[in-house]
Amino acid sequence: MSKTKSPPKAEIVKPEKAELAADTESARFTISRDDINVSKFNVKQNSSGYEAGSSGSLVYNMETEVVPPNTTSDIIFVDIKKYWMEDVGYENDIKPRIAETEEEAKTLEEESEFVVRKCADLTFLVPQPDDCEDDSPFTYALGDKNYAFGKMFVWKGAYRGTYEKIATFLVTNLNAECEDMCWTFRTVEQEFKRNRWMEPRVDPCNKPVPQEAKDLAVRMRAILA
Repeated sequence: MSKTKSPPKAEIVKPEKAELAADTESARFTISRDDINVSKFNVKQNSSGYEAGSSGSLVYNMETEVVPPNTTSDIIFVDIKKYWMEDVGYENDIKPRIAETEEEAKTLEEESEFVVRKCADLTFLVPQPDDCEDDSPFTYALGDKNYAFGKMFVWKGAYRGTYEKIATFLVTNLNAECEDMCWTFRTVEQEFKRNRWMEPRVDPCNKPVPQEAKDLAVRMRAILA
């Protein structure tokens, strides 16, 4: 009497551990721009309503001075974003409208009763000075240094002294990104009709940029875009 053959067992294919780990990580760590905490940098003015720093300081989150006045600091740009905004004036309790393209800016200029100005958000890293004892803003370890990470709004003279210089660098170095160059940050005093204020300035320098900072810039831009 012949024996009935059992059907062949289905072959079980085990997933590669690397692929499984990648899928798991992707599911657990889906990050959008709303998840990123970008602190603010401000240039302190005599009229600023916070205590940290003094006139001309670069201040982190209105809490901690990261670059004192009359000094310079290396900075590394992570991202720069240009847009246009109504200049509604500080005396008007009006939320200014913004435009993100030149076409939108032209339309806004035609509709608005206010002057529409170019402006930009500059996102950058500031290294911790060797003699700095307060390390609370410098929470990002990249290479052999700790960095503060934040964003600063610029327009008018501050726009010309920062964004336009970066844009010129990128146009004249076609294969470069904003993080490929280390920049020197400083502030200068400006005066007009008896009003005085401090503005930021940046200048390119020849110091190398840590690869870890470049990698962070690429990751951040992909999320913040």
